[in-house]
Amino acid sequence: MVEQYNIRRTEREANSLPFLFKDFYGFKASVLNKVQEQISELRNQRRLDQAASFCLDWIPRVRDALIYFHRYQRASLGIAIALMFITWNCLLYSIFARSATLPPLERSTLYPNKPTCIVCAIVFLLITYQRLPFTNYLYYLLPIYLIGLCFNVWATSPRQWFIVVKSFDWITAMSTTVLKTFLIKWISIAAIFGFSLCIFVSAFFQRSVLSLMLTFLSVVPSLQGNKLYPWNILWNILWFGTCLVLSIFPQLETVGKTPIPFLVLGTSFFAPFLLHLAQKQFHHETSSALIFLKWCLGFSFILQIISYTCTTVPMVVKLFCWLSFPFGFTVPFFATQNLSERIICWLMALFLPYSLLSLAYESLFVLLFSVLLFTYVRLEFSHLSDEQFFQLEVHPKSAPSTQAFEVHGPFNVREWKRALILVCLVEIAFFGTGNIASLNSFNPTFLRNFITVFSPFTMAALLIFKISIPFLLLGLAFAAILYLEHRILVRLSVLLMILTDSMAMIFFFYLRDEGSWLEIGISISNFVISMLSSGIVFLLLHLANFLLPITFDDLKTRFKIDTNVNV
Repeated sequence: MVEQYNIRRTEREANSLPFLFKDFYGFKASVLNKVQEQISELRNQRRLDQAASFCLDWIPRVRDALIYFHRYQRASLGIAIALMFITWNCLLYSIFARSATLPPLERSTLYPNKPTCIVCAIVFLLITYQRLPFTNYLYYLLPIYLIGLCFNVWATSPRQWFIVVKSFDWITAMSTTVLKTFLIKWISIAAIFGFSLCIFVSAFFQRSVLSLMLTFLSVVPSLQGNKLYPWNILWNILWFGTCLVLSIFPQLETVGKTPIPFLVLGTSFFAPFLLHLAQKQFHHETSSALIFLKWCLGFSFILQIISYTCTTVPMVVKLFCWLSFPFGFTVPFFATQNLSERIICWLMALFLPYSLLSLAYESLFVLLFSVLLFTYVRLEFSHLSDEQFFQLEVHPKSAPSTQAFEVHGPFNVREWKRALILVCLVEIAFFGTGNIASLNSFNPTFLRNFITVFSPFTMAALLIFKISIPFLLLGLAFAAILYLEHRILVRLSVLLMILTDSMAMIFFFYLRDEGSWLEIGISISNFVISMLSSGIVFLLLHLANFLLPITFDDLKTRFKIDTNVNV
């Protein structure tokens, strides 16, 4: 161990600049040499017990020193990767917050400017001199390149530079009171952003944080400052009550440990009545899709009773369970173009297979989560009365476009608030009924209605489908909001990426390479989930945006066109 320490220390000292080398804080190499001489002297004097105890005292210290030099570049690499996340978020914000009146960015924007090239050359020489691994070039040079791109983007907007210069002049000329107000405003914004990130990150480690999150969401409509119309009061009460009821679920044990059949049956029994209650709100003739869904939900309740009372699952139950997948994705195509009817149809159609895959309280959670999502869509259009809202329609031809004036432009407070609520709901959908550890040790009993033979690929596919249903429901709700506002999904996805990448930067410093396999695996899973969540939600939003307005007639028309073209 001492030889390895000497080799690593000599290697680091030889490949580092004198003013950059930092020795181990516990002791110096000269002290270790004296310790070795003292141990050798004790050995020569046959005082082996004292020599052994002396070695046992110094082994942990030498081990810490060896680990220190093995991880010598960890601090600088961590700072470089953190800067990479920060500069990437700044670049995203700079590109999409540009004024729509400016000309589009040219290819020359991707080329680094002269100051960036000079700094990259200096850093490149330092890395080469220290003989660091090849990957370190990427970690150290990429943040510098991204900073250069940010300056290039800002250079294309003279108005932004004018605002920056003017703001400096304004700050120097303003009075002390105005300056304090200005600083308090921006410090408050930074504190809200940092506090939100802390809450989002804490939810990965402790599910009970979701209860606090839902409690805060319950009062969000009252904090918005919008005018409360008479028809909004009932929806605010519904939102408040649903949030409080959902806040109970994170306090329960994770799904899969204890089956709760009466909750599964009770939720399946209550779902058709909830659909019938929502159906009464429409001021037009209800489509056959909702009626068919009502019968399917009632029939699934009867089949689940048969499944729980019989020792072996009958073939009729298995057949209906497998048919619930195509039903869930085809029945909404037969609904009318009414927005409320299509949202409810999609929510309940996807709830049908989810209820058949449920084992405990997760079906009740998803049913209440669907009510929360529909209420959120209603509150986003609080300026409309109930009669006006229930008459809104969606058409494929009015789908949001991707023109430049809709992509670029400053982000307003409403967009940031919507992105924060989206992250909250994503975490509620994922951690509301379990966590990462519960997914790794799920109970295969919930698949008894589908398969009775061990099949790992089929079981994994059904588990992934079950996990993805709440996210698809969430995507449908936000797609409905953005669809009617004619705002494309890219802007919301950019804000979501900025938030999740900031969370990933925090999770990067929580990565562990020591401890139990469970702790190491959870730390890696948290980092990977935060990195992939923005991309997954982005795909689900686009899928929901495609599925929401489309009908069976549209599919038939498109199929005929494709057939005629092929002929």
